[in-house]
Amino acid sequence: MNSNFDYKGYLGSVEADIEGGFLYGKILFINDLVTYEADNLPELKKAFEEAVDDYLEFCEKYNKTPEKTCKGSFNVRISPADHRLAVMHARKRNMSLNQFVEIAIKNEINNPQERNQTREISQKLDVLSASVQSLNSNYAVGNIFDLFKQYKEEQ
Repeated sequence: MNSNFDYKGYLGSVEADIEGGFLYGKILFINDLVTYEADNLPELKKAFEEAVDDYLEFCEKYNKTPEKTCKGSFNVRISPADHRLAVMHARKRNMSLNQFVEIAIKNEINNPQERNQTREISQKLDVLSASVQSLNSNYAVGNIFDLFKQYKEEQ
């Protein structure tokens, strides 16, 4: 279920004032404050679209560049250790940190099923690796026991 409107590249919120009995919202992710309200959902959608159109007309009339919902630039705050690791991984791949983060985000957004499959395969490989290590340990213990037995027989 989507609780936002989308029109001409702008996103709008859908909120309710239970006591007042009306719906309202605002254009999301821009610094300018553009709001709208209505009594029901179809009217609110229409009010949102009119608000976007009014905002664009206002910007044109006053020679102002309209803000975009998401302009493709943002700050990311992570721990210094993760920042360092991300820079190191990007450097190993001969790419900038921005390119590295962009690829990571695209992978997260576009490949959730592939990511889950990779996680499942990784878990299965961990189990297989543990089994092989266990077999190797048992084989080594068996070999040592056989060598010790053979040594005792030779004595």
